[in-house]
Amino acid sequence: MPNDDLTLLREFAQSKSESAFAALVERHVNLVYSVALRQARDPHLAQDITQAVFIILARKAGSLDGKIVLSGWLCRVARYAGARALRSEIKTSRCSRFNPGGIPLPAGFSRRAFGAPRGGQFR
Repeated sequence: MPNDDLTLLREFAQSKSESAFAALVERHVNLVYSVALRQARDPHLAQDITQAVFIILARKAGSLDGKIVLSGWLCRVARYAGARALRSEIKTSRCSRFNPGGIPLPAGFSRRAFGAPRGGQFR
């Protein structure tokens, strides 16, 4: 990790410095967004993924060691967050296809009637 990134990350982790975190975001936001957009192919979803990546960075800032390359770590987290977001979108689209509008089903109602696979769960 370049010395400046390491310094900013330590400053944020120790004192929750908003200026240090803002500097990290400003440095790396375009990289993270481009990774997210390449994976999601949807600008709105890519923005959500980018925001999630920086939330994860804020939560884990104290546990990151000085041996990592922050830009590489952020790219890896963006790929994982993007994959989770795409899986979530696929599940949502499958469920909405069988239950339009997200209408709650009555208790005891069989999801099998809506085309759920055996075991009653969508993948």
